[in-house]
Amino acid sequence: MKVALLAIVILLGTATVFSQEIKTIDYDTLTLSGKYTGKNLFVKNPFGGDDDGFTVKSVIIDDEIYDEAIDQSAFELKFNERNKKIDDDMNIMIIHLKGSKPDVLNIEVLGQ
Repeated sequence: MKVALLAIVILLGTATVFSQEIKTIDYDTLTLSGKYTGKNLFVKNPFGGDDDGFTVKSVIIDDEIYDEAIDQSAFELKFNERNKKIDDDMNIMIIHLKGSKPDVLNIEVLGQ
């Protein structure tokens, strides 16, 4: 009897594990463009919730992946380390979790 009860508990536990849905993650892209003014951009990066970590997942500057630390509550996009010259055109894509948007704190540094 105890063996049968143990077998039922194990089977129900296994069925519960396998019946859980696979979580899909949707992303949005925040696109910014402007000219390099000699200043860097600061981004506030809220927590995405659950097990998703911070909302920003990737940053692309002029078709190159920005490989500095972005997995934190705020970060700086250091354009001066990317061989930019004053008045160079810039295109920035910030890929983030859908429903949770990063906040660019000093957008005015992207001169038009």
